[in-house]
Amino acid sequence: RSELRSQQLQVAISNTAFVTEYEVNNLATLNEQTRDISVLMFDSEHFSTAGKASAEEIKQYYEANLQSFMVPEKVSVDYVEITSESLAESVEIDEQEISRMYDDYVASISGREERKASHILIQVPEQADGAEDAAMVQMALIKDKLKQGEDFAALAKQHSQDAGSATEGGDLGWVALGDMVKPFEQSLFAMEKGSVSDVVKTQFGYHLIKLDDIRSEAVAPLAVKRYEFEDELKSDSVASMFYDLSERLASLAYENPDNLDIVVEELGLKVNTTKQFTQEQGEGIAAEQKVRDIAFSPLVMEQGNNSDIIEISPTHVVVIRTNEHTPATAIPLEVVSSKIEDMLKVQNGRKQTMAAAQIAKEKIEAGASVDSLQATGIKIENFTALGRNDNTKISDPSILHNAFNMSVGSAEKPSAKAVSLISGDVALLVLNGVNLPDSVSDDQLNLVKSAA
Repeated sequence: RSELRSQQLQVAISNTAFVTEYEVNNLATLNEQTRDISVLMFDSEHFSTAGKASAEEIKQYYEANLQSFMVPEKVSVDYVEITSESLAESVEIDEQEISRMYDDYVASISGREERKASHILIQVPEQADGAEDAAMVQMALIKDKLKQGEDFAALAKQHSQDAGSATEGGDLGWVALGDMVKPFEQSLFAMEKGSVSDVVKTQFGYHLIKLDDIRSEAVAPLAVKRYEFEDELKSDSVASMFYDLSERLASLAYENPDNLDIVVEELGLKVNTTKQFTQEQGEGIAAEQKVRDIAFSPLVMEQGNNSDIIEISPTHVVVIRTNEHTPATAIPLEVVSSKIEDMLKVQNGRKQTMAAAQIAKEKIEAGASVDSLQATGIKIENFTALGRNDNTKISDPSILHNAFNMSVGSAEKPSAKAVSLISGDVALLVLNGVNLPDSVSDDQLNLVKSAA
């Protein structure tokens, strides 16, 4: 209810939003804008001259980033569980209930009989003197023709005043109980196949009804339906048992927080124990995030109490308590020393590469051309009319993102920006020009309007 109320408020607010034509044109123009850039790629392997880190540097890094070299704390928990699957095994089938369900099924099948009918309708105009007598006379004449062997469909086409069925020889198709008005239906479902009724009066006029065919759903034998009935009975019984046991489990675990003994004794459940797991990862029931969160909660870990009941799924609930707790411990320095050494080498190398890119940036801002910076370890690429979504033209998405975040420079001081890449290299971006579209299509304007 709360979620729906919030959604209604959000929808109400969003539906009041509007955008002016000026804003739409500006947004569409920005979206269609392209840029000309030069990219100077600085190879980190070439510019990195970082040597082997000293033991002191490694130790300092280790102590400053100790949290990165910790074995996370772990717990294992004892738990009891209730599952619908296990309860289903104890459900006994009531044969009398099976028989009652089959009888109800047979009765429902007979109520789904359908009859294929045709009719001839003679309408009776309201407040027309002698209209009913005239209609009855006409019906009598039609009945005589039927007795003489004339075709019902042909007579319906000639005389019936039901515009919907007359052209089809009076055919009404298959009719089920409840489809027609009561007098018509009572007569139709009392007829024998192939017979024609006496005159039937309804609010629409006078009818002659012909029963063309009868069909009903075949009744499946009990041996076939039994499996369906058993599943239904088990499902109902299990749902009731699951609810009652879950409520009882919640109460007992709360009232006896120090252990699971009372729960096991009164409910006949088995205590299971998980392997140790961290707050981020586990197996079995610990694969569930909600179980891990509660296992590391103050109630369970620090106070040592039973947890509240935890719903793994609508058919699976558990209660847990701590079995074993292993605090977080630091990985010894000697174990991670070589890893830290590699990390420091990469970091220092990236700093050196970034420093080279910054020197080049200062030269460009001072008036040097991009081509004049060509050197070993620097690869230069020029892009024209680069769009916001031209990801296929650029090797690293951060280059495209930063290119459109740059402000336009001046003739005296071009706009340049150094960007660290995922690969470890550094790209120096130089903004050469910003291109605005001559016009924006109606489709693009409509797209902006819908998004706004």
